[in-house]
Amino acid sequence: MSGRHFIIICLLSIAPILCAQTSSSPDTQTPNTALPPVNATITNAADHYNAAFNLLTLSADQQSLLHTLITTYTLGQTLSESDLSAAQNLLKSSQNAIITLRSINPDLPTRWPRDLTNASTYNQPLPHLPNIKHTASLIHLDALIAAHLKDNRRLTADLLHLITLSQSLAADEHIPAVKTRIEILLIFAQLEHLLPLNILTPNQLRDIQRKLYNTQLIPQAKAAILYQRSQALIYTRDYITDLIDPQANLTPDELSSNKQTLTRLTTEFLLRLDNYDFNYSDLLKQTQQLPDSEILSKNLLPQYIRLVSQDLATAQARLNTFIVALALQRYQLTNGSYPTSLEPLTPDLLPNIPIDPFNRSPLRYKHTQNAVVIYALGPDHLDNQARAYTSNATPTFGYLPASPPPSYIYTDITFNLGPYQQINFPQSLAPSPSK
Repeated sequence: MSGRHFIIICLLSIAPILCAQTSSSPDTQTPNTALPPVNATITNAADHYNAAFNLLTLSADQQSLLHTLITTYTLGQTLSESDLSAAQNLLKSSQNAIITLRSINPDLPTRWPRDLTNASTYNQPLPHLPNIKHTASLIHLDALIAAHLKDNRRLTADLLHLITLSQSLAADEHIPAVKTRIEILLIFAQLEHLLPLNILTPNQLRDIQRKLYNTQLIPQAKAAILYQRSQALIYTRDYITDLIDPQANLTPDELSSNKQTLTRLTTEFLLRLDNYDFNYSDLLKQTQQLPDSEILSKNLLPQYIRLVSQDLATAQARLNTFIVALALQRYQLTNGSYPTSLEPLTPDLLPNIPIDPFNRSPLRYKHTQNAVVIYALGPDHLDNQARAYTSNATPTFGYLPASPPPSYIYTDITFNLGPYQQINFPQSLAPSPSK
């Protein structure tokens, strides 16, 4: 063998090792507990999620403890010694389920059952939803521990897995699935407490931001509403007696009228939804004035309006503020202060500024010496200068102090970085941005 051939063979033999060592940086490396992705030729990840769910072994007492821990603490908050020990022991009982979950390739499509072939479909349970909730809670608990230990790689992996778990529901055309997906994504509201601790590196913040960036909730909600409407129109009599009013005894003409009215009102509703028009007061008034025999519309349309105008639009607005907050924190870690406007974030840190779903304009930003806040108008469609109130007009974490209680209950949706950081974590503060 010539010397030239020997060198080539040696290089070929060590190439895989070199690639493995250079393919990931410390910011993107996954925890040691993660398994390799499943075979990419498999076209549906639902079976793998089910395999992970089957490994869950939480008793009723453990589920209660899990709920207590994740509702008592927020990301970045220090756990007591006893609660840290309890949390770690709880995770051990479902470690195999978590490892199996982490072995799922997040790029695989996930299709949960959708079936219109029999009249009982609309009344069937959705067993994957409780399992997904339990799994999300376990990952949330692991994230609490990782933040407590300041283990940024473990924390990043947990946050990415939460996004993957929520995305597994993106094609699920059931309204409860939409609500479950929103519940998972709203865990990221706790980033407001976490980001000022500077546990996550700019690259880790980037990875989380990129995965959240294209998350859109409205298309799924529209598909779920159309799916539920199709069931109501196909199985009208059974649907009404099984799910709404067991005593209902509608005539054939009344059943036909129910179908026509529901079709007309939901079509109008969905057209407005396409245009991000969340003012449905006139449609709600029309529904309330319908005769009592219009059971479908009087029951379903208010549900759709509440789902979209309150739960979903608000969740999308919050999600968009999370994305901007991640970009702002990356900017702050790199430059030592927050920008005075959002323009410096684009295009290097964000392709563009996410919109406020309530008016289809870019999110707003307040920057002063003592406050940095991203906000959306909220369901009242008024610019309250980043003031945030709860339903009893008590200020939460808005930018400005409370003014006299307003006559409305919905106000701006805010993500606050500056004041929280200054008050609670002064040791991690960069120099205050200038006005």
